[in-house]
Formats: sequence, C-alpha cells, structure tokens
Amino acid sequence: MSAALRLRRLDTLDFRNLARATLEPGHRFTVLFGENGQGKTNVLEAIAVGCAGKSFRTTKLPELLRTGQARAQLRLRLAEDGEERVHDAIIGAGSRQLRIDGKRPTSLAGYALRSPTVVFHPGVLEISQGPGQPRRQLLDRLALHADPSLEEALLGHAKAQRARLKLLIARGAEARELEAYEAIIVRHGLRLFEARTRVCAEYLPLAKAVHDRLAPAAEPLTLAYTPREQGEDSFRRHLEERRTVDAVRGMATVGPQRDDLEIALSERIARGHGSQGQHRTIALALKLAEVELTARLRGVRPLVLLDDVSSELDRARTAQLFEHLAREASQVFLTTTRAELIATPEDLAPGDRVDVEVRAGELRPKGS
Repeated sequence: MSAALRLRRLDTLDFRNLARATLEPGHRFTVLFGENGQGKTNVLEAIAVGCAGKSFRTTKLPELLRTGQARAQLRLRLAEDGEERVHDAIIGAGSRQLRIDGKRPTSLAGYALRSPTVVFHPGVLEISQGPGQPRRQLLDRLALHADPSLEEALLGHAKAQRARLKLLIARGAEARELEAYEAIIVRHGLRLFEARTRVCAEYLPLAKAVHDRLAPAAEPLTLAYTPREQGEDSFRRHLEERRTVDAVRGMATVGPQRDDLEIALSERIARGHGSQGQHRTIALALKLAEVELTARLRGVRPLVLLDDVSSELDRARTAQLFEHLAREASQVFLTTTRAELIATPEDLAPGDRVDVEVRAGELRPKGS
C-alpha cells in the first residue's frame, strides 16, 4: 500500500477571510463545520493552493486576498513517508511565489506533482454536465503523475496551436511556416493521445467500479476515451484540410484539445440528462477513482478535499460514500454545516479525527 501524504499544520495570513488562522488536522479525518459563508471552503482552498499553487475556485489571484490586503501567505507543513517538508506560497494581486523548503520549483506542474491533492467541490459537477475541458484536464493530470515529462508535450502543443492559429489569421492557409508548426502539433499531440489512452486503460475501470458501489444497479455507468487522431499521416492531413476553417472560426478544430471523455448513464450521454444527485455520484466516482490511481502512479496517497460532499445525495448514496471513506487511507478533509452528520469509523485512534468549527474566518477546534 502507498504511504499517505499528511498535512501536519496549515498557517494562513490574509487568505480570503482567514486573517490569521492555524489548522492542526486529524491524522485521518478533519471535519470543518459551521454555518454557510464562514470560511470552511476557504480552508480547503488554502490547502489546495499551498499544495498545487493554484485555486480550484478561481484563476484570479486578487480574489484570494483578504479585503484591503496586498498579499496573502500560506505555510504548509507536510509529511511523506517519514520525511517532512514546508510549502510556502505568497500571493499578490498579480503574482505568486512558491517555495518547497525555501527552494523555487522548476515549474507550476512540478510543484503540484510534489504534493498531490484531489478536490471535490460543487464546481466539479461540470465534469459530467459541462464541456470537455474539465474532463481533458483530469486525464492530463493523471497522465502527468504517470510521466511528469509530459508537461513538455502539453506546453509545446498549446504553444504550437496558438502560433499556427495566429499565422493562419494573419497570412492565410498557404503560409509556408504552417507545415513546421503542424509538425510540432502532430508530434506533441500524438504523445498526449497515447498518454491519455494508457491512463484510461487503468482509470476508467476504477471509476466504473466506484460508481457501481455508490449508485443503484439500475444506473450503469459507461466511460470511453477514443482519440479522434490516431495516426501521424491522418493527423497531418486533417490539420492541413482544416486551415481555412480554423482561420475563419478563430480556433483550432483538430488535435487533443478537441477530444473528450464520453460519460453515459444507463446508455444515455450524461451531459444534459440525469438528476443533480446522479451527476454528483458520477463526479464523486471520478474523483475517488482519481485518488486511487494517483496513489498508484505517484506512490503516495494524495490529500482528499471534499467540500459539501453529501449534499443532494439520497440516504443510500450517502451511506455508500461514507462506507468508502471509512476505508480510505488518505488524509481526508470535509466541510459540513453539522459535524455529527459526518460518519467516520467508531474505532478511530485518538487524533485520527479532528472537528474544527469555522466562524467568521476563525478556526476553533471542538472542545477547546
């Protein structure tokens, strides 16, 4: 079994409404409880930013700062396989500084891969309801854990697609330099297709198995990833054929950025169908499977951040969810309005579960 990443301590300064807060979490479970709008999600977000360097709620850095403040600071003390390290994040209105034990990471992706997290929050319902980008990002995140050098292909492909499109718009479909850019797109694109395909061979069965445990048997889940471009010659030809169309539309219509992970429930495409509870179950299955595969690929179980996880689930799905979490070896952080609703194993050792009330940005451990 993989060792579990552990957060030992979180210190925040002027992050969202957390003016100055300290969290010393439980070894296995930390339950953040309190009324709505008090800052529970902000605590999860602080952990995510400290581990991944970016928020799961916004791409706008100023939104992370407490009102009237010029910068926010986060410090996380983490332990992995007996060794401790410190993550520091300083966030300004237009910049962020990240350090691990005082050293700058080589890239944002490298920083995030060091201390993996898996986050469930209401926005991830887009994974089954919305456009394909969140699903592609999920597959690419897993593929990076399998092969961190894939970052070169991700960045190189995106850069070449932008350059090709700019050239198409400026000089048209006959520009001589297009062949060079398209060769780069093909090289990096095929590598992305292959990486996603390899990850899906292990990930999709895991996600289906989790969903089967959470949902009624009458709601079978089907998942499929089939790259549109699977050969170098056809990929090159399609790029050439779509030059004029891409120039008119102002977007690239060929490449891995157009692929999708198809999700069907009871043989119907999930997008546009199903209840909120069904979509939440699908998203949970995908996220819990992400936890498992990340642990296999990375060699360490990630931190699991669950925001308002049981909302809109019926009793049966909620019971299955908590049964799954009871077996989870990762360190789990949950938010709720009522701590007593979070069912964890009764035989937990002292310190395995810590309940913390969040009130107006202040953290108050239960019983203190």
